[in-house]
Amino acid sequence: SCWAMKTNDFNELKLYKDALKKAKYIFLIRNPHSTILSQTTRMGKNKGLKDNNRFLLDIIRTSQYWQRFARSMIYFLRNYPEDTILIRYEDFVENPEFETVRVFNFVGSMNIDKDELRSNLKQVGGGATNSSDERYEGVSKMPLNRWSTKMKRHEVAIVSFFTRSISRQFGYQFTNTKYELTAPIL
Repeated sequence: SCWAMKTNDFNELKLYKDALKKAKYIFLIRNPHSTILSQTTRMGKNKGLKDNNRFLLDIIRTSQYWQRFARSMIYFLRNYPEDTILIRYEDFVENPEFETVRVFNFVGSMNIDKDELRSNLKQVGGGATNSSDERYEGVSKMPLNRWSTKMKRHEVAIVSFFTRSISRQFGYQFTNTKYELTAPIL
């Protein structure tokens, strides 16, 4: 059987591992600027801000939060390597078929018909969490560098300050206004 939990909070994850010895963990990470833009834009809207504005304190707190949950991933990857897999969001968007097969192989699931998988991935629909007018079909590359045009320079600098050292361990090399993906060090 399978159980999925989408969360950015891993405070009690070790308890699950202790209780569910045979459980496997699939971590999906996204570059910190994209993650923090999305979270703080949503927070700003919830606080009544308009035009995708964000509070500076929310950016700082969310940057620290991203760093904390990234450390939790590293802990699991190092301590339970046979039970843990890491998927970078950017890798999934660039090659969804390959990353999906990796996940199915990791959980020991049945053999996948790649033609059927390819067809199903093209039928996936979605949109931006914080923008109802941004819709797409298939796995879209539109969100990959949205932060580089939506974040203000000082916001980019704050996120970089708090997350740069740990994001490098996941293969995120931040240079100016873009990320260069390298192999994760983990």
